[in-house]
Amino acid sequence: MKLVPVFQVASIAPAVDEWSRLLGMKATFIDGDRWAQFDPPSGRIALASAEEAPYGSGAMVKVADLREARTACQAAGLSAGPIEQGKHEKRFTVLAGGIALVFYTPA
Repeated sequence: MKLVPVFQVASIAPAVDEWSRLLGMKATFIDGDRWAQFDPPSGRIALASAEEAPYGSGAMVKVADLREARTACQAAGLSAGPIEQGKHEKRFTVLAGGIALVFYTPA
């Protein structure tokens, strides 16, 4: 399991500029005005538009088996949303303490 913080931002381009200066590095991936990623030595950080992070800031959780992860979340008493096809991944969302955790596997 890999956990990546996701910060919802008002606008990707200015946020990428600010975070690039803050981290002293360029983004490693930008998907238009929807998403950007940085890969500092401490681990990935993602910036997301409101469309990509409708619940606000949260985290992505990369798992090997999405169905197994969803079943485990439900067995733990968490409300796991349906598995959905994203642009680059399959995913489902769990709200835990009001924070969105998006479990995913690459497409």
